[in-house]
Amino acid sequence: MDLQESDDVYVGSFTKGLVFELWLSTSGTNIERRHQVLQHLIEMVPDAEKVDTGNLENVIKYVCERIAVSWKSCSRKKADVRIKHSVWFKELQSVQLLKKTTLNRNSLDVELGQQSSSGSLPATGRPKKEFAVCSKRSQHRISKFFKHPSVSAEITGIQQDLIERCGTILECYNLAIK
Repeated sequence: MDLQESDDVYVGSFTKGLVFELWLSTSGTNIERRHQVLQHLIEMVPDAEKVDTGNLENVIKYVCERIAVSWKSCSRKKADVRIKHSVWFKELQSVQLLKKTTLNRNSLDVELGQQSSSGSLPATGRPKKEFAVCSKRSQHRISKFFKHPSVSAEITGIQQDLIERCGTILECYNLAIK
């Protein structure tokens, strides 16, 4: 693997054929082979313990999965795989490896910037919709939670009377919209 170092990142590149040769030199299941290939490539990185290898893991996972599929489709014959995928094996695959000190500094800067601008960290995950905007199916699913407050309380650990009160409010809100 060829590595070029800048201030806060390593940029590595390798051919997919190199991954295939490393994959062939290992034994075990496809997952074990993928881990062995990954370990071999990580050993080529100087100060590997100071580098975030998440991007490399994702790239190797993809390439090894493609190799495993090709290996099976060519009846596990090296020559057939090399001939069928000769162009693909010559392609260069590049990957960026962030140094962990930079990664920590960038995440800290982002957190501090977000806290100072908004006062708290932004919400993550799927955006929340108001009940009135939800589809009929979603409204039914949500209201079904409140129809059996004892079961809902048991499952969620929320107090039953709180669930009952919220259900009443939701019913009133739903009737006001209709």
